[in-house]
Amino acid sequence: MDAAEYGGDAEEEVLPAVSTSSAAFAAILDDLVRVVGETESGALAPETQESPEMPEPPELDERLQAALVARQEAAEAVPVSPPAPAPAPPDSPSHASAPPARLRGRGDLTLVVGLGADAVSASRVFSASVEDAEVRPGGCSRAAAPRVDDRRGALRARADGVRRERSVIAAYGLEHGADDLPALAESLAGIAPDQVWVAVDASRKAEDTAAWVAAVDAVLAVDGIAASGAAFTSTPESVDALGFPVLWLDDAPR
Repeated sequence: MDAAEYGGDAEEEVLPAVSTSSAAFAAILDDLVRVVGETESGALAPETQESPEMPEPPELDERLQAALVARQEAAEAVPVSPPAPAPAPPDSPSHASAPPARLRGRGDLTLVVGLGADAVSASRVFSASVEDAEVRPGGCSRAAAPRVDDRRGALRARADGVRRERSVIAAYGLEHGADDLPALAESLAGIAPDQVWVAVDASRKAEDTAAWVAAVDAVLAVDGIAASGAAFTSTPESVDALGFPVLWLDDAPR
């Protein structure tokens, strides 16, 4: 999803029914950003520090939230993808497709799902490659920063991203792999991210990886695989069998 541009008349009423692809919606949010004014972007908050709360003028908070809710509801209206089909053969054209470009627009929300700390590690690599996008924790990921666990956290992250003029990456950790998804499906779907990546360690057991990746894809259509660990396995090509474009975060296999 391309980053929305934001602009318009500060006195017009913001209605949640505005299409997120329309010029009117873009105008509304751009005007809100200008009125809120410049805020200190600062460095990303490390895990040991609290991320500072950004002030919100009361008269603008309701308008900004209404516009962001409209964007979120439009994303949620996209039908949930069915469970992933059986992996295609390694020479299938799907495996030759390039991974999607990382999102850079203000308020864009990328969700990275992975086992344990894998999501955080991948998100930090992404952040360094997209003008220091802000990384926020979710799921079993732990950090002293505002969380993105559900729809409410996603809306807050988008609003902060718009004000700070940066994109946001939610690092969502799974503690038990595929077994976590039934209980987390509703919350994950509510996040309604603009882009979804799965952080895959190629050295983990291929069958277990395939199970949790398919479970995530059934809730949120996966856009790409952020892969690592090629140096620790003799079969890094197993990642290709998952059926999604692959971006290697460390040395790609030869």
